[in-house]
Amino acid sequence: MKPTKTNIKAAAVTAVAKPVATGVIDWGNYQGESGFENVQQSDLGIPFLSIIQSKSPQFDKTHKDYPTKKIEGVEVGDIINSVTNKVLAKVDKGHILVVPATFEKTYNEYKQGRGGLVRIHRNPAVLDDVTGQTDKGEGVLSNGNILAETSNFYVLLLVEGEEPIPSIISMASTQLKNGRKWLNIMTGIRVGPNRIQPPAFSHSYKLSTVIERKDNNAWYGWNIQVNDINNDGDLVGAAQSIAKRVANATHVALAGGSAPAKLTNGTKDTDEVPM
Repeated sequence: MKPTKTNIKAAAVTAVAKPVATGVIDWGNYQGESGFENVQQSDLGIPFLSIIQSKSPQFDKTHKDYPTKKIEGVEVGDIINSVTNKVLAKVDKGHILVVPATFEKTYNEYKQGRGGLVRIHRNPAVLDDVTGQTDKGEGVLSNGNILAETSNFYVLLLVEGEEPIPSIISMASTQLKNGRKWLNIMTGIRVGPNRIQPPAFSHSYKLSTVIERKDNNAWYGWNIQVNDINNDGDLVGAAQSIAKRVANATHVALAGGSAPAKLTNGTKDTDEVPM
């Protein structure tokens, strides 16, 4: 018998209404058949862990992006995850815990007047195109755009009860000195009877924020402290994998084999981040 519209509707209702199971479902039974088998990290976006400043779009109501980026209750000095747009640590009250995987220096190109990000150059050859300097010491390219030296720390964010989250902490301008401080801490660590220098991911670090001042200006910067030695084999493997991918991407860029990477805070379409 040819189904009528009434029969089709009834069948659809029956299919939806049919219970999957009684009681509490054991979601562990769906591992490997969860619907996320083809989801890669690049599909999720790489979080940038950043500090809220007075002019940040998540806080400053006069910022043009405030309507789409505002975070209720956020304060200057808070640390946020740029992808989830959530506060990870409150100013003066908490910290985040990370295991660094690797470090990379890049040269971030911005539109004139420190407008939107144009691209991030891995190859320092872009410095040959610098024709001047801003009053902040940033380079000015021949096209008028601004070039800012940036220290990028690829890290695994550790949150209790969650899987480690691959993330990036970028430090530029007034934060560069904090990047150098972190590198000095990491490279100064020695372990074992032979006092060898371990890899970057040998230890976890506590990151909080602190007020910094120069002349009449004030802002929040990174406060970095060694937390503990990392004896977790899975964490070591994950960090080492990230380090290898970043090293390969940098090698290709230095060899002139690809266009400069376009990285942002994880909220816009960009070229792939090597994580």
